[in-house]
Amino acid sequence: MKANYRGFELEAHRESCMAGYPLLYYTIYQDGREWVCSFEDSAEKEKDKIKDLKGWVDDFIEHVQMKICVYCGKELDEEMFCEDCLEDYREVKLS
Repeated sequence: MKANYRGFELEAHRESCMAGYPLLYYTIYQDGREWVCSFEDSAEKEKDKIKDLKGWVDDFIEHVQMKICVYCGKELDEEMFCEDCLEDYREVKLS
């Protein structure tokens, strides 16, 4: 299942892993940059995971608007860069 939300591309799908049982894979992209990429062994439905990913996007945008690093919580410098995490938020589009 794919969705576009506030300028981010969200995807969640279930697929069998090499051990043969299904895992839930999910990603969040913005303009080709991967912000989240993971999987989980859960019975959660794809549409519910998309809802969770939308919450992540909302939190992400709120942090960046407040000039706070999403990963460590420290204040970003004047160039929207976190020196602790080496994350650059200058290119993030806040829609």
